[in-house]
Amino acid sequence: MKRFAALLLCILVTLGCASQRSPEELQALREMGPRDVGVRSPSNGDRILASLRPFTQSGTVQTLQLEMRIPREWSGKSADVQIADGDYRALREAISRETAVDLATGLRIGQAIARHTFCRSGPVALNTGMTRWSAGHPRDARTAIPPVRFEDRFQPSIIVSLTCDATNPYMSAEKLAQARRPAPTVAEFRAMTVGRTSLSFSQQHGTQIVYIAPNGASYLWYPGNPRVVVGKWRITPPRAPAPYPLICFDYGTPSVDIITGTRGTERCMSPGNYLGLEKEARNGDLFGLAVAGIPFVLTNDQRYSMAALLGRSR
Repeated sequence: MKRFAALLLCILVTLGCASQRSPEELQALREMGPRDVGVRSPSNGDRILASLRPFTQSGTVQTLQLEMRIPREWSGKSADVQIADGDYRALREAISRETAVDLATGLRIGQAIARHTFCRSGPVALNTGMTRWSAGHPRDARTAIPPVRFEDRFQPSIIVSLTCDATNPYMSAEKLAQARRPAPTVAEFRAMTVGRTSLSFSQQHGTQIVYIAPNGASYLWYPGNPRVVVGKWRITPPRAPAPYPLICFDYGTPSVDIITGTRGTERCMSPGNYLGLEKEARNGDLFGLAVAGIPFVLTNDQRYSMAALLGRSR
């Protein structure tokens, strides 16, 4: 009876049990890296949960944002990173008091987590170059974003934003070589992207699937959306100062990009950014997005592979 219940649970879970995943799916999940880690001290068994948001360009991790909060419950699935007792107490007290830790403490905690995850070599420093649009000011007015700050959007959290310069340790040798190859020409970039279904993942947006049709339309399957998002794409030739073509998507909704802070409806990416975020790609409209819409609604807290999505879509 217990074996039957375990099997039934495995079927009901979105991606199935780990033992049922294909080697390709397991490899894709490994290359995404950890989504979060537990932060603890030598003398305290409790943990603070740190969510990880790396930004990788051409196989190199350039920034890493940590969002640390006291978890409502602990699943026990995340790896642990140990920090000094004093830093752990300061972090926990700051979250409880709804205030930020000081810069030095934030940097020490950030470096400890970065060295165990995405930034295992090279310098790790606070990201002091971030800015955001200032509400009620002219469009070109921007204010600095503190690299260590308290936020309470969903849960009281301490945010630590870092810069680093390290090879992404979770990318396979094949993915690293692809990310670091010389910039493609416009024709080469078209051949890599057009007429294909691409699955990408980022900590900011979760799993996204897009079919780039040869007629200039793009069909986006985005977490939480009940229907496919139809947009337009174009590839622009290199122009100074960027020595590479860009792929641009326009889904028609004016917004401010949470990463770059730029306004408008079009978002452009370099080949390194696009292919670096791409985890899998296959020829054709694999899920019928242009014809039938989305097979089901993606959730933002799940990491998917094409094999798992195809299995659930059938």
